[in-house]
Amino acid sequence: MSASSGNAEAGDALERAFEDYYHPGEEPPASQPASEPVTITTDGEPMTLELWRNSSNRYWVARGCVESTELVLSGAEIEPSELSLVRVSDLTSFSNPFASLG
Repeated sequence: MSASSGNAEAGDALERAFEDYYHPGEEPPASQPASEPVTITTDGEPMTLELWRNSSNRYWVARGCVESTELVLSGAEIEPSELSLVRVSDLTSFSNPFASLG
C-alpha cells in the first residue's frame, strides 16, 4: 500500500504497482488496461476504488482517494473487497511487531 497527499508520489506508486502486475519479462501495454470498480471498507465506511486485475497471475492493483490522500493498493491471493482499511495516526506501535515477544 502507498498513500500520498496530492503529489507525484501517487503516480510513482501506481507505476511501481503495475510493474509487478505484469509477468516478469512481459512488455507492458502502451496504456493502462480498463479498470472495474471495487468496494473496500475504509474506517468502517464503504469506499469505491478503481481495480485492475491480471487474470494470468492473480495480481491486482487498486487506486482511490480518501479525503485528500490518494491510495494505491496492490496484492494477490486475497480479494481486494475482503480488505478493511483503518486510519492509523501513531505508527510507533507498528514499528517493531516483535518487541512485545521479548
